[in-house]
Amino acid sequence: MVRIEVSKVIEAPRDFVYTRLFDYESLPKASTIVTSTKILSKEGNVQVVEQEGKLLGRRFKAVVKATFSPPEKLVEEFSGDATGTQVWTLTEVPQGTKVSLVSDINPKGFLARIFGGLASGPLQRVINEEAEALKRYIEAAKFG
Repeated sequence: MVRIEVSKVIEAPRDFVYTRLFDYESLPKASTIVTSTKILSKEGNVQVVEQEGKLLGRRFKAVVKATFSPPEKLVEEFSGDATGTQVWTLTEVPQGTKVSLVSDINPKGFLARIFGGLASGPLQRVINEEAEALKRYIEAAKFG
C-alpha cells in the first residue's frame, strides 16, 4: 500500500470549494490526471463514477464510489488499476479553505510493477501537481 498526503489552501469559501472540487462532470476540465468521467448512479449522498485518465504515462480506468458529507468531507473508494480510498477534508481557515487529501492506494497491474520496488515519491509528486491544478481551477472560477 502507498499512502499519499497533500494539503492546499484555496482562497475561496468552503461551500464554493466543495461544490467545484467534487463536480465530477467538470473534473476533466481541471484535472491533470482524469480525462473523462461518467456518472453511473446517484442515490442520496452517494455517487458511482467511472473515470479514465493518464497517470505516470499510462492510461487507466477506475470506478469510484463517492460518499458526500458536505461541506467538510468526501470519501472515495476506488477500484480498477488500483484499489483504495481517498479521504478529502475541507476546513475553514482565515485565508479561505484548507483542502487535505489522504490517499491509501493498493496498486495493481502496471502500477504494482512501477511501485513494487520504488518509494511513493513519483506518485506523491503527481498528486501534488494535481492538487495545485485543482486549486488554480477553483480560484480562477471564483475570481475570473
